[in-house]
Amino acid sequence: MRHHNKSQNRQTSYLGFGLSSKLGINISIGLLCALMLSACQQADNSNAANNQADNASQTGGVANAATDTTVQVPTSIQFPQYINGTPALLHPITPIDIENQETGLSSIKSRKGEMYYPIFEQQGTYQYATHVNNFIFEDIAIGNTQKLMPNDNFIIDQIFLPYTTQYKLFAAKDISQEEALAYDNEISADIDHEANYYAEQDAPRDTEKVTINTPFNHFIYHVSETPNQPDEEDKNIMRQQALYMSDNMGKQLTKLHADNEYIQQTKWMPQVSRYYFITQSDSDGNGAIDEKDATHNYQIDFSTDTPAVKGYDF
Repeated sequence: MRHHNKSQNRQTSYLGFGLSSKLGINISIGLLCALMLSACQQADNSNAANNQADNASQTGGVANAATDTTVQVPTSIQFPQYINGTPALLHPITPIDIENQETGLSSIKSRKGEMYYPIFEQQGTYQYATHVNNFIFEDIAIGNTQKLMPNDNFIIDQIFLPYTTQYKLFAAKDISQEEALAYDNEISADIDHEANYYAEQDAPRDTEKVTINTPFNHFIYHVSETPNQPDEEDKNIMRQQALYMSDNMGKQLTKLHADNEYIQQTKWMPQVSRYYFITQSDSDGNGAIDEKDATHNYQIDFSTDTPAVKGYDF
């Protein structure tokens, strides 16, 4: 009986050991499978996340490419221009007429041959009409260069330099015409005829009253940001212009208003060293800037050390 019991006990213990071993193996296999499945799921999730990131990146790239419809226009570098009182030469980068392959030093011929655009033409006191994609500023003293716009897909139509005006009296016998012209650095294009007239009338007899115009250290630009993108029918958004400002070395380029606004009018008041401008936004969303759209008024005070744009409304 004891032997039988011992045998049964052994069988029971063997059976228990076998069951425990099998159970342990099964549990181990189950845990291994679970770990492998978890690892596979994590890898799949990681791949899915990477694919989503890639898709988002590609979608963003496609979206950007879809919105960027500007045409790369061939360009050429023209002779530099010098503006009296500034420390840099301006090298215009101009579009090339693809059809006629013609460029000029003072103008560019249109493709239809119907009109000419000035590359750099003085129209007033420190005011110039241009038709260039970009400017390279060359430091006259040390030769360093600075590109104004980030790329050549713009058209700069106007340049203006805010300036101060002073009058100095010289004895007529002590100053030659050449010296007077040297002092009056913008006399040939000075459009402030009334101020000059009264200044000359107030001058004592036998004296020469010379106008001295001195530019501030800033340039203001009228820029067509989408010159190669056509407007839809009855719309004019693509033909609108923006206002930018840089220092006199072509650095610190800044847009002077919001992206959804477009420059309409400007006014320089040298008496108070202030530059005023008015913009309009497409407030009704019809793709056209007209008299129904909202206007925005701004001023820049150039008498301060750091001129900044300020909006105003009364």
